[in-house]
Amino acid sequence: MSQAVSFLSDFKLGHYMKIPPRSMFLVQFIGTIIAGTINIAVAWWLLNSITNICQDDLLRLMIRGHATVIGSSLAHRLYRMQ
Repeated sequence: MSQAVSFLSDFKLGHYMKIPPRSMFLVQFIGTIIAGTINIAVAWWLLNSITNICQDDLLRLMIRGHATVIGSSLAHRLYRMQ
């Protein structure tokens, strides 16, 4: 959902700057293709370069897991404050 909101906000900015919608869409489309390709390439590189990446002793390297726990605990605290 946030991707769609970001996409529409970019279109709104492009409308204010009088950029044609087709040009905006083309640039957004090309950017999405490039970002998706880089994302897959980095994931493939990590899976092939780190041996035993799915083992329990390597879980400390997964920053995303820690960020999720911190984010959910912060959201829980903010919810309880209301």
